[in-house]
Amino acid sequence: MVRACRRWRLAKRQGPKGIYWSLRTGRGDDRQALSLGYCSEEEAEAAREQLNVEEVHNRANQIVQWHTEDRAEALRYLFGDPVVRQLYEPRPDYGAMPLRDYYEQVYVPWRSVKRAKGWHREQRLWRRINSAIGATPLRRVDPYMVADYLDDLVATTGPRAGQPASGNTKRLHRAALQALTKRAYRLKHIGSCPDFALFRLEGASKRVIDKPAPLNLEELQALMRASEPKHRAMWAVAAGQGLRPGELNRVRWEDVDLGARVLRVRGTKTDDADAVVPLTPLGHRELQGWWMQRGQPQAGLAFPSRNGAAYGDQGWKKALKNAAERAGIERRVYPYLLRDSFATIAWIQGIPLDIARRVMRHTADSRMLEEVYCRPRPEEVAKRIQAFDI
Repeated sequence: MVRACRRWRLAKRQGPKGIYWSLRTGRGDDRQALSLGYCSEEEAEAAREQLNVEEVHNRANQIVQWHTEDRAEALRYLFGDPVVRQLYEPRPDYGAMPLRDYYEQVYVPWRSVKRAKGWHREQRLWRRINSAIGATPLRRVDPYMVADYLDDLVATTGPRAGQPASGNTKRLHRAALQALTKRAYRLKHIGSCPDFALFRLEGASKRVIDKPAPLNLEELQALMRASEPKHRAMWAVAAGQGLRPGELNRVRWEDVDLGARVLRVRGTKTDDADAVVPLTPLGHRELQGWWMQRGQPQAGLAFPSRNGAAYGDQGWKKALKNAAERAGIERRVYPYLLRDSFATIAWIQGIPLDIARRVMRHTADSRMLEEVYCRPRPEEVAKRIQAFDI
């Protein structure tokens, strides 16, 4: 049974210094009072309204206790002092919020802007998630619950309707839940971040393809020589600046300052992705050459597709593959490998990882750069340690 909220009301009496205000609630043994002292009627009304708000959120007893410990600060809070409100306003217990409420009130306003492009697809996942486990308090959403939810997941459309969901569908649902809990942990709304990949997904035995070695300087030069002018500049800028494929597609001449040797990257993946970065000598030289060949444009896409529009996500994948074959590179070469190549070439050239991270606009620490992007070959490592000759 849910208890109805108490209502706090004002009481006043004439004192030697004027009207003495207090707040009272309850009857008989349940009666409580909180003295406001000699204050204006406006302050007393503000305190009454605030304490009733606290009552709705089940925090009124905390304010009463605070009043006994530090009366002056508690009164400033109730009277509406903005400094004290900002410092002491109680935070909701986010971990106790139902998953559905946390999703709607906290996660959606951030995520719908962060991932605007694919948000409509993610919403479909969340409708199913919330219908099944949305009433669960956020802090109780753990790997066991998620594993049970994924085991019970069934396909709702197509020829597999009513049958167990595919491994890929389960993976998407798990990723959506993991993204929310990571965000909650980042905001300190929960004390720990559960790992939903703890248990293997049934039917999701996805074959893992080892990442090929990044391009070295000689291979990058051979790739550029085997390409037409536009593609030559694209490979040089992607590998020379560590750009993601989508960022390369969005480069505009307005973003390039050849005189100052800087490039504004229109990134969207992280908060640091959209930034102005210095042009490396390779990126600067090839961009300048392509700009001259294009007639020194002042605006527009730097690397438009054949129809003049921006490339799609896979728009130049085949061109890169063909150029790699002409250059005699026999292993798999794909768009993101150019970004990996920047990190590895920078390491080989002795550029500190932190500098490389800043140019790549990666997350705050360099651990992922060291473990994922920077993949030098054994002979390149051997060449570097030759400097250890004392």
